[in-house]
Amino acid sequence: MKTAIVREVDAFYRSYIEAWNRRDPGEIAYYYDLPHVGLSGEHAPSLVSSDAEQEGWCREALHIYDAHGWEQIGIDRIQVWPFSTSLAQLTSDITRYGKDGSVLHQGRYSYMLRRRQDGWKVMAFAVVEEPFSGPGRPRHVAQDR
Repeated sequence: MKTAIVREVDAFYRSYIEAWNRRDPGEIAYYYDLPHVGLSGEHAPSLVSSDAEQEGWCREALHIYDAHGWEQIGIDRIQVWPFSTSLAQLTSDITRYGKDGSVLHQGRYSYMLRRRQDGWKVMAFAVVEEPFSGPGRPRHVAQDR
């Protein structure tokens, strides 16, 4: 059962990243539970608890992507820890690429996921800042695309 959950969560996350790569706010919103919370360093927690807040949050996130020139996200490593049949933690090392394929940003993110009737959903995520590694094995960085 544990292996099946790991496969499900891995597939969920790959689909989630592809939604970000397609830049569709409605599709991105599908992958989040309501409410959900985002945590990032010194910033206050970001709580999203309604469909309207979710749409605004997605549009703002995509605006930030555009401002940084981020075109695509590549997954360098995924690590999954099931807590139960409906709760799991995922840590991912990702690389953000520009239109020309250049590496613009590398990062680690940690997610708490909950299984709902319509699949796995993000209920919380956190940015793991350098030099910290957060949960799991040490950071993995992309060599070449």
